[in-house]
Amino acid sequence: MSYFQNQILISMPHLNDPIFGRSIVYICSHNHEGAMGLIINKDIHYEGLKKLYREIKIQDDFIEKTFHPIYYGGPVTLERAFLLHSSDVLVGGSLEICKNIALSSDIKILDLIKDKIGPQHVKLFLGYAGWTEGQLEGEIENGDWLFQDADTDFIFTDDYEGKWSELLKNFHVISS
Repeated sequence: MSYFQNQILISMPHLNDPIFGRSIVYICSHNHEGAMGLIINKDIHYEGLKKLYREIKIQDDFIEKTFHPIYYGGPVTLERAFLLHSSDVLVGGSLEICKNIALSSDIKILDLIKDKIGPQHVKLFLGYAGWTEGQLEGEIENGDWLFQDADTDFIFTDDYEGKWSELLKNFHVISS
């Protein structure tokens, strides 16, 4: 079986789902039990941000100045924050996805960022996208997703507007 960890999924134009339509998903983990990824091209307008700030005991202004935009990672556990970051700095709970990219939800990484000794590249996501065993493979077989290797520069760019269309042009897929 082929796994898609450290790949990006590009939704096909026919996928009109309000969550995954025009989405690019970075796959953080994929094995025989399922997959977990983050939508990297959609920011979030989440009314519960102030509550989240209180829960993680970080000043609102620190979050707003450091992480702009905050990304909508997907519909699962929207109340949970995930940091996708370069693997130059890791904490005990960091998952190394590949040589250059890691994922963490450990508050220690926020403390390192606040102290200006954190990872060089970092993005904050609320929620994630999840697939059960065989679900992602079925969606790919159905033609809902294209996939390609992830590029670190592409993952951490702040210019997420137009990424979806740009990728489809590379595959010569006509989008509307």
